[in-house]
Amino acid sequence: MTSSRSSTRRMVRPRWVWGGTVISIVGLALLSVGAVLLSWPWSVLGGAIAVAGAVVAWRGGVLYDVHTSAALSVVGQVAHGTVHEGVAPGQTVATSAAARRRTTEVERRRRRLESAAMMSRRPGPTRPAGWLLLLIAVFLTVAQWALYPLERPGQTNAVRALGAAIVLALTGMRLISAVSRPPRVAALVCIVVGLALLANAVFAEHDVDATAASEGVCGALAVVAGAVVLVAASSRNDRRR
Repeated sequence: MTSSRSSTRRMVRPRWVWGGTVISIVGLALLSVGAVLLSWPWSVLGGAIAVAGAVVAWRGGVLYDVHTSAALSVVGQVAHGTVHEGVAPGQTVATSAAARRRTTEVERRRRRLESAAMMSRRPGPTRPAGWLLLLIAVFLTVAQWALYPLERPGQTNAVRALGAAIVLALTGMRLISAVSRPPRVAALVCIVVGLALLANAVFAEHDVDATAASEGVCGALAVVAGAVVLVAASSRNDRRR
């Protein structure tokens, strides 16, 4: 920035500024009393005193009493009668090269933060896949009493499904608790268990078609969840490279 000054110096006299301000406040108080009492003499007197105080403050430079840095206290200015130069409308303050460099650096940092906020990565599919595995495990556990017959081969398939549910539940909790990177081992275990459920649904003997269908659907969902996590892990590694 460049420094611009007006042709005349605007001097500020704190005694005049604060004295006129106090006089204006007293005049406004008298004007309020006159308005409450419906008294024209008090109102006119208060208005005249308020205007006179405003004129004194204006002549003292109240319009130019602007500080860009720390200054003496108000009491000290009034007590010592300090007179200082004010700031005219439109006047700018010259800045140093260091201040300009600091301003430029702060602006660049602000833009970087805004860009980072707008281009932040979306949350990965690891945790949703983990919750899906927990739901599958809960379904297979409840199905022990609802879908599987009490005799063979129903109970044989029920034991297999219960074992798959336990493994899927542990795998789902591992995926949910993942913080930094998608766990590849848990995803592979999920895919293997899902394929085992699919194989049991297709090749094992079932007395009730609903049990085979439920095992097939749960196995397919487990395979999809594990595959999604593996793809997410591969994409993360590719971005790092």
